[in-house]
Amino acid sequence: MDLKMYRNMLDSLNEGIYFVDSQRKIIFWNKGAEIITGFSSSEVTGTFCYDNILNHVDSMGNKLCNDGCPLHETIKDKKDRCANVYLHHKFGHRVPVQVKTMPLYDGMDSFIGSIEIFIDENKAFGSDMTKDELQVIAYTDSLSEIPNRRYAQLQLKKLRLELEESNSIYSIAMIDIDFFKKVNDKYGHDIGDEIIKVVAKTLRSSIRATDIASRWGGEEFLIIFPGLKKESLFKTLDKIRMLVENSIYRSSSFELGVTVSIGGATASLDKSNELILKESDFNLYRAKENGRNCVLVE
Repeated sequence: MDLKMYRNMLDSLNEGIYFVDSQRKIIFWNKGAEIITGFSSSEVTGTFCYDNILNHVDSMGNKLCNDGCPLHETIKDKKDRCANVYLHHKFGHRVPVQVKTMPLYDGMDSFIGSIEIFIDENKAFGSDMTKDELQVIAYTDSLSEIPNRRYAQLQLKKLRLELEESNSIYSIAMIDIDFFKKVNDKYGHDIGDEIIKVVAKTLRSSIRATDIASRWGGEEFLIIFPGLKKESLFKTLDKIRMLVENSIYRSSSFELGVTVSIGGATASLDKSNELILKESDFNLYRAKENGRNCVLVE
């Protein structure tokens, strides 16, 4: 099952489901949560659960978001919890809900956040999604539907360990959409979002099954190429650049082309992941200085 199918499955459930990172920042909010609370994903994602958007209280009226929050307790002790609470609906009324909270781990058993599932207390929980399936959603960028920065960072850590243990080489590429601000200014952020989706889909379809295309942030992407040596990197990246250049966003009234600038770097034992990321980012900067829509690999 691919990432999009996982997201569609979560959005098809009656339960409200949201994820927070280890700092309690909300990183995913499904359609069930939108229906139960009245708050859209765009209103909630990026805020913190202690901002009291839901303003949970217990049956005695005690406020839980800053003291006694099941999700906060799960973050602290990494234990599953169930509770009956009352959340604050966007329109002002209280909604009685059953809450389940669970810790979330990455593939290296490192704690990365928690999940809360909630539903009207008169209804039974019906979700049959496993923690592993929920974890896939936590690692997915909600707009582009490709892996997010957190997932890319995890994969870089794994590849670094393999490099140290068996000298397994890997390369990376930092990719930035050219003149993206002008697109947003002229056409609006909705069209900007569509351009991000176009680029993400092109990146995903132009790499090997073993490669990882992720959204690094904003209009920037990171691709990880396990096993790809420096001598093959430029040719690989220039093909990606060419495919993006030949991608077009079409609306009912206009067509809009897009190009990217790319900076590449290859890992080695004497370079940390932080260093190759800086090298790739520096090469990206130089590619933009050289006129954009080009690739630079040192």
